[in-house]
Amino acid sequence: MQHFLTPILASLDTSDPLLTRKEITTLFSNFIDIWNFHHTFFNAFTTHHRRQTSSSSLTSQSVPLSTLLLAHFPYLSLYRPFITAFPASIQLLSSLSQNNSPNPSFKAFIRSQESHSICAHLRLSDYLLTPVQRCPRYLLLLKDLLAATDPADPEWDKLQEVQSLVEKSTQ
Repeated sequence: MQHFLTPILASLDTSDPLLTRKEITTLFSNFIDIWNFHHTFFNAFTTHHRRQTSSSSLTSQSVPLSTLLLAHFPYLSLYRPFITAFPASIQLLSSLSQNNSPNPSFKAFIRSQESHSICAHLRLSDYLLTPVQRCPRYLLLLKDLLAATDPADPEWDKLQEVQSLVEKSTQ
């Protein structure tokens, strides 16, 4: 999504911005907040994974995955504004992408960006859908983790707690 958002934001400093600030907010909502959250979560998860797989941690007590998830997943509530704004975002994108677009420079920009190999044949609308699908995917992951965890294991209860947290974020 940075492939689209970064040049759009940079264009605000030019005499001919691709979108107005209002259009950027309508199109991307609070995506930057979500990106920042996931950047932090990814770094914490990577650090956790490295510690769990390093030879030195094999002799020490390992930190359960649920501890990491419980520390970060309360912030999944950041998705709610994005999901709520998604229909307006797609409607604006559709209107700006029409043949009779009120903003032909944005339409040309989108066509150019979407044709880039980094997009792997995905459109901006596909990338905008990804945050909408994130929490349901976490629920599927947690279902699989719970199925693979012995209910007698203390981690099972904590994973159930994480699952409840994610369910609340999606309502």
